[in-house]
Amino acid sequence: MITAVYIPPDANAKTAIALLHGSSGHLQSIYPDAVHIIAGDFNHADLKTALPKFHQHVKCATRKANNLDKVYSNISQGYRARPLPHLGQSDHLSLHLISAYTPHRKTVPTITKTIKSWPKDAAEQLQDCFDRTNWDVSEHQDLEVFTDSVLCYIKNCIDTVTVDKRIRVFPNRKPWMTQEVQRLLKTRNTAFRSGDRTVYSTARVNLK
Repeated sequence: MITAVYIPPDANAKTAIALLHGSSGHLQSIYPDAVHIIAGDFNHADLKTALPKFHQHVKCATRKANNLDKVYSNISQGYRARPLPHLGQSDHLSLHLISAYTPHRKTVPTITKTIKSWPKDAAEQLQDCFDRTNWDVSEHQDLEVFTDSVLCYIKNCIDTVTVDKRIRVFPNRKPWMTQEVQRLLKTRNTAFRSGDRTVYSTARVNLK
């Protein structure tokens, strides 16, 4: 069970913690065997005062020199938080909560499959192939036979202009994680580790 938290700087800390205490207690009573994670921007509030059995996993500063973003859970030493580059244009670092156990994605084997890669001029070659095709040859009184003939020919043309490529698919790979996005992320992470604020700022803008 994950609870997302934002406590504004001008909020009453005691009131906010009391609300969190009530919400968390309600969830724990319904799901007593679940892992409960409470994470977000706490600013000046400290959840440990109300939930002493919860453990805070963030040990680093998340906004300049301040540790405002915290992750609490009911699992002692179950996680550790690693700082990552800012998300978008946020002035807070993002955090990667790493579990002490082996994640499911590391136990599931990768899948190797074959995909079609389209070279730069493949579309033009395919269009030229269709322009020079005498479609009358495929005509047939039986519509199903006619359709199969045309589709087989189109597939053959596509196979001619494309290249088969074998790739590995990882269980945690998202469909929007393209090579371009990976390149921009790598550039941003390298800039983050370099400590050069100007280069890092430019990399963040490019990724956005």
